[in-house]
Amino acid sequence: MSGAGITSPIITETESWTPDLVREVCIRHGYYTRGTNEEYDQMLRLVRLMGPTEEGLYSIALDIARHTVNWDDLPEWDKLRILEDIMDCLDKGAVIRVYHIEEDGMT
Repeated sequence: MSGAGITSPIITETESWTPDLVREVCIRHGYYTRGTNEEYDQMLRLVRLMGPTEEGLYSIALDIARHTVNWDDLPEWDKLRILEDIMDCLDKGAVIRVYHIEEDGMT
């Protein structure tokens, strides 16, 4: 925030997630009930490879949705709602955000 002689510091945000946090979200919300152990392990391996970006959240949410509900029988609008809900749950329950304020950026 700038104004009245106040300068915003330089702030960086780092986001990460872990397979364990994604697993906790799946358990808490009853996700991935239609997948095999091998499919579940594959999804968790993808979590290690992908960051919690919009693309990463979408990819993992899609995998979770396909292994949670009767995906192929759903209308498109319902698929989108389910994906948004899962992405939101992942973002709130599995993504870790760390902030760093640079000292020389503060006045």
